[in-house]
Amino acid sequence: MREDINVEGKHSNNARVQPYLYLSLPITMECSIDSSLKQYFEPEELEGFKFGKKDAYATKKQSLLTIPNILILHVKRFIYTDRAVKTGETIYYPDILELQDEYFAPELQEERKNIRKEEEKVEKAKKDALEAKKASAPEEKKAKKKKSKAKNGVKVNIIEQSEEEKKEMNDYKHLEKYELIGVIVHKGTSVLKGHYVTFVKDAYGNWVLYDDKECKNVTANLVLDQQAYVLIYRKF
Repeated sequence: MREDINVEGKHSNNARVQPYLYLSLPITMECSIDSSLKQYFEPEELEGFKFGKKDAYATKKQSLLTIPNILILHVKRFIYTDRAVKTGETIYYPDILELQDEYFAPELQEERKNIRKEEEKVEKAKKDALEAKKASAPEEKKAKKKKSKAKNGVKVNIIEQSEEEKKEMNDYKHLEKYELIGVIVHKGTSVLKGHYVTFVKDAYGNWVLYDDKECKNVTANLVLDQQAYVLIYRKF
């Protein structure tokens, strides 16, 4: 994680790099992980900041220097002021999470942009090759790919997608996409006590609930309808 401190009217930029295990996200008015991530990576005003001996307006901005294979998101459900309180808002979190470019450091954004350009070139070259192959194929082979399907009394010709084309579409994934593989939930209203349960996606794509000695399969809809405390995502 990189932390940049920018002072208004000054050209100097104080940056430091520090390791991190997880991101602690606030619960926003929109109650979604996407909005929480956006707020987390937005510039934050530093109160009482001094440049030399003078008061100065400064902001702090955090950004990712690398693309993590495992992304752990901690939702700030416990608020500590004059007393400790647990917030019970239901926050929306997707099964597929996509990190935006602005969450990354400028040099990584540029690297990602170059990767996407290369991916687009490869994609275009593959499509051009497939089109050329189709154009040169005998008419009888093209006819085999066509099926006549009746829909609402009207016949429609459908071109079957080849296995090569299907694989091509499946392989085209961006680096920033993450799959939800784990959810930790705190049961109870007190910050001093409660019970933790965990939902884990197994190797076959099934969701399993671990609750002390109880272990059972559950639906994805149930997993996505929890008051999540910790979310664990894995990069595609």
